[in-house]
Amino acid sequence: MTQVPSHLITQHSINAAAASQLIDHVEADASAREAAVSSAVVDMAGHLVAFRRMDGAYPGSIEGRPR
Repeated sequence: MTQVPSHLITQHSINAAAASQLIDHVEADASAREAAVSSAVVDMAGHLVAFRRMDGAYPGSIEGRPR
């Protein structure tokens, strides 16, 4: 198997503040569409960094996330 040179691999991570800003943008778009959404942001390993449910969004929506 061929090794991929390390300089060609880019990894990004997200902190709680950036995740919150991302969710702010998602909620602004949802509000413009008159929709109520739940938003989740996960890190590279799939661990939850931030979750927020708008008023009126389905209360059990976090349970529907992939595991």
